[in-house]
Amino acid sequence: MKTITINGKIWSRTKIINNILRIYDISTEEDRHDWYLEANRFCYNLGIICDLHPNTVAGITAAMSPMVTWEQNKNMVTDLITSGDTKGLSLGINKAKTILENRIWNPEKILEVLNGQKISAFFMNISGDENFITIDRHMLSICVGRWVTQDSFRTITPKQYDFLAQCVVLAGDKRSVSPILMQSATWVVWRRIKRDYK
Repeated sequence: MKTITINGKIWSRTKIINNILRIYDISTEEDRHDWYLEANRFCYNLGIICDLHPNTVAGITAAMSPMVTWEQNKNMVTDLITSGDTKGLSLGINKAKTILENRIWNPEKILEVLNGQKISAFFMNISGDENFITIDRHMLSICVGRWVTQDSFRTITPKQYDFLAQCVVLAGDKRSVSPILMQSATWVVWRRIKRDYK
């Protein structure tokens, strides 16, 4: 499949790949660090402190990641683990509490609780699995070259998600970088420049 319709517009694979590369090509060496390694270390260190498996912390982190910054995400995770509660989207918090209260560490069991393409991929990436690509609202914005609202992102189907993920893989091939680095580096850049696309 070489084209996909997203929010009523037909997009070619080539156009989406070029949009991704346009953002990657303005990234700096600092942008191209292993962001997921940083996230993995956060989960590992918090797990050591709180006597939890790092997968458990990663699952909690992924569950509460929608609609928040990384700093907010970390604060919410720390609050929930240390106090038993936090503020945020109730659906994500409930999933996080299920993982925490049952001390779930098995990735398959965590994925059953998360039950969402984006947060499942985010969990797997944080846990060190590079066979998944996290497509969130910011990554969708990168792919289509303009700011995308959360409401628009919610309409993305599994088929569209997989198409976009494959475009990230192909963009990585073109610059000889891993797909996970292509995704994380462009995500970091987009968070910095997104105001220019609103």
